Amino acid sequence: MRRWVGYGRYDTRQQVEQLNNLYALLSLYINFFKPVHKLLDKRRVGSKIQRVYDEPKTPYQRLMECPTLDPIFKRSLQATYERLRVAELKRELDRLVAHLKPSRVAD
Repeated sequence: MRRWVGYGRYDTRQQVEQLNNLYALLSLYINFFKPVHKLLDKRRVGSKIQRVYDEPKTPYQRLMECPTLDPIFKRSLQATYERLRVAELKRELDRLVAHLKPSRVAD
């Protein structure tokens, strides 16, 4: 979250509401559209550490590939994914971040 909003102080009711709205949208954006490298193996080779990663996938893709996940939950996730528009979501995130101003802290 700090990558998006910085390290300012957000303590007014309006700021908290804006942060909550931002967090809800950010969780959708990250879980459905931001691929992640998953670490598969890490071993020491001499003085270096060798890491092996899986191909990058979003958390949503990993869940959909899970054979033990409840089919009803998979359909719910798929419906959520299909109604999301990544460009609109990103524009809304950028707008919320731009309007969020930290409180002034007295020195």
